Amino acid sequence: MKNIYDTLEFNQIKNKVISFCVGNLAKDKITKLQPFDDLDDLKLNQKYLDQAMQLIYKYGRLPIGYYNDIETLTGDIEQNQQNIRSAKQRIRTLAAEQALLKKKQAAIRNGTFKLAKVTKSTQITHKN
Repeated sequence: MKNIYDTLEFNQIKNKVISFCVGNLAKDKITKLQPFDDLDDLKLNQKYLDQAMQLIYKYGRLPIGYYNDIETLTGDIEQNQQNIRSAKQRIRTLAAEQALLKKKQAAIRNGTFKLAKVTKSTQITHKN
């Protein structure tokens, strides 16, 4: 029995579309495309396509110029988001340390601060 993809020549159509793609991101998206298996989803997407085509017929082609592959930009965004997460964690750590220092300062002013007991593991030795 013939595969439905072969009957629809789906892979040949995808390959034709891929030949027009500029970047790998678009090529990957096209490669992952599959036919709709739900009629309602198909009709909804056809409606979206029809609306887009009406806009193109009414106003002309969209002014989308040539662009370089945007994967480098998405990589930069992901790296920046990681940097932001790290900075937020560092800010939380510093805020906790600052709160602890404020408590210690208040205890020193009140005269209630007690130094930790000096043990061999905490003792600092001075060598000449």
